[in-house]
Amino acid sequence: MSARVPIHRRRRLQAGVNLTPMLDVIFNLIFFFILATTIREETFEMSIQLPESSTVTAAAGETIPHVAVSAAGDIFYGDRRVVEEELELEMRALAGEGQRAVLVRGDTAVNLGRVIEVFDICRRAGLVEAQLETRPPAPTSP
Repeated sequence: MSARVPIHRRRRLQAGVNLTPMLDVIFNLIFFFILATTIREETFEMSIQLPESSTVTAAAGETIPHVAVSAAGDIFYGDRRVVEEELELEMRALAGEGQRAVLVRGDTAVNLGRVIEVFDICRRAGLVEAQLETRPPAPTSP
């Protein structure tokens, strides 16, 4: 009788680097830097001198959005400067939400053609009640 001796195969250990902990560290660092980094949007201070008018169109509350055109011709929506394409997208979004009115604030020194461009953008986007905001005339001293 012959006894069979079981042959055990030995597993060979393969030399290598386990990348799992390194990937965990990398993803944690990426996540940390995304959270720790503040993404700042440029905000511009603008001083707009509204034109005088004896029939003043004042803001009828804070519910009406406003677009401002500075003396240099820059367009501002809210507290940020936008280009024409961005303004049209923002106005289309407002029109999609049911908004129909917008106030346009133009500086007294701005070219009238620039203000008309902003009006056209607003009206093309669906805000048909675009109004120009003015201020009352300065009181005259007797």
